[in-house]
Amino acid sequence: MAVKTAQVLLSLTFLFSGFVKAVDPWGTAYKLGDYAAWCGLECLQESGWLLAGSICLAAFEFFVGACLLVGVMRRFSSAASLVLMVLMTPLTLILAIWNPVHDCGCFGDALLLTNWQTFGKNTVLLLLAIIVFVGRKSMYRLIPMGMGRWACLWAAVYIGLLMAYSLRHLPPVDFRPYKAGVNIPEAMQVPPGADLPEYESLFVMTKDGEERTFTAQTYPDSSWTFVRAEHRLVKAGAEPAITDFSLSDEQGDDVTDRLLSDGGLTFVLVSPDLERASRDNIDQIALLGDLCEDYGLGLCALSASGAEIVAHWRQTTGAMYPVYTADPIVLKTIVRANPGVLLLRGGTILNKWNHRDLPSLMSDIGKTMSDLEKNKSDFVLSKRDIEQALTDSLSKKTGEKGLSGWIKWAMNYVIPLIFIIFAYRIRYSWKKNLDRTKNKT
Repeated sequence: MAVKTAQVLLSLTFLFSGFVKAVDPWGTAYKLGDYAAWCGLECLQESGWLLAGSICLAAFEFFVGACLLVGVMRRFSSAASLVLMVLMTPLTLILAIWNPVHDCGCFGDALLLTNWQTFGKNTVLLLLAIIVFVGRKSMYRLIPMGMGRWACLWAAVYIGLLMAYSLRHLPPVDFRPYKAGVNIPEAMQVPPGADLPEYESLFVMTKDGEERTFTAQTYPDSSWTFVRAEHRLVKAGAEPAITDFSLSDEQGDDVTDRLLSDGGLTFVLVSPDLERASRDNIDQIALLGDLCEDYGLGLCALSASGAEIVAHWRQTTGAMYPVYTADPIVLKTIVRANPGVLLLRGGTILNKWNHRDLPSLMSDIGKTMSDLEKNKSDFVLSKRDIEQALTDSLSKKTGEKGLSGWIKWAMNYVIPLIFIIFAYRIRYSWKKNLDRTKNKT
């Protein structure tokens, strides 16, 4: 019984971990980049090895989880899970002690754990993996061997297709604070009635070569020289979902409120690095700029690139829209594409697109405007009519959020799996009846 219980818990954990990584391969690659930088391997951040590692890790975890759940390839699945946990558990202990990255990233953005929580979780999983490996001959088998192998094969195909979709477009399930439907100004506030974190101010002072730390109550006399101030967390509390969204224009002035308080419709081109931004759909971005100019819609860009790179972008693309500066990590969090497009109205994110989806976006805009002009043939179209029509049509294409998104993508796996099982049963029954007929003759 202990082996079967450990098998279920281990399989579900691996499936969940592999799924959330596969939904957002770039997110895992960025997290691996943080670890690489801590190890002094910054050169890997500009290569494709981190993304390749993210893809392999997600596929491996999901496939091993599927094998454990179904109960096939027992020797491989039990050994693979044990080896992975033997490697990861001491590694997470090192991360917990040194704390180079605050969130381990083992469950992506779906479930954030501290490094000590991750170490505790991995310790439990290591014990489960040992139980499963030692008692692998007692593992249950959910379905017959032949059917189980087909199910695991489909698990490998499914997770590959999911990652291909996520990389080609955007993550189908968005766990980040900048998902469609979020109002950024509201997300930058602490929820009403929530307990706020409490901090204690500390003052580092020096006198006669001696450096000491004082609190507000023990602040020394004027013979001490101030060095710096520090803040220590005394009591944890609620924090805003978004804490680091800040924009500045090319003159260095803060324009965050200007963008978020604009009640009109604004398309926002997001590119963490304009120098490395894809040029595949530059013509579509230019068409979007022309459309915004024709209909009086807002258009701007967010980037972390320097002035020279921005100037080169303007020269090569003919961009006339303003380019605001933002933190590169924030931009990578907002949209997993370079470049990507954001649709804002009143600070609310209505939708997001990968640059590869811009032809589809432009087609949708064209159809919306054509329908609007037909319905308003006897009247002059106002800017308000245009913005409302585009808001209604484009917001309908917002990706699935929350539980509905989970159900959608889980069913994409379950339904084909049921079909495989059903087809196998038909084949098994047909073969059995055929054998009976031969025996009678």
